[in-house]
Amino acid sequence: MASELRVNTLKDASGNNSVATSFVASGSAKAWVNFNQASVDDSHNVSSVTDSDVGRFVVNLSNSMGNTGYAISVCARNPVGSGADFKENNDVARATGTTPVVTLSAGSYYDSSDAMVIFQGDLA
Repeated sequence: MASELRVNTLKDASGNNSVATSFVASGSAKAWVNFNQASVDDSHNVSSVTDSDVGRFVVNLSNSMGNTGYAISVCARNPVGSGADFKENNDVARATGTTPVVTLSAGSYYDSSDAMVIFQGDLA
């Protein structure tokens, strides 16, 4: 039998430091992944990562985002001695239920040995 716990506020063990459950639900990462361009090391709500080209990949979510207003954070290990640019591909428009292409570049596109992507927003 499944059970359900309904609360409005969470507090620590001493009864202090309270936070509304709506804040926890809204502020939690809805998906994240740590991967090395060849395989996923660990993830939450990610079914796979597709390597679409050098420095370009698509994170495939298990459960889609609810709208196109979500936020993406990208970071990756960059080549030694170079500045790096990690971003959502601006040439690909977001659409509800899809995941944007993310690019890694340090003067030119490159595959990282360690990349991370975090999605914040509402799930569908």
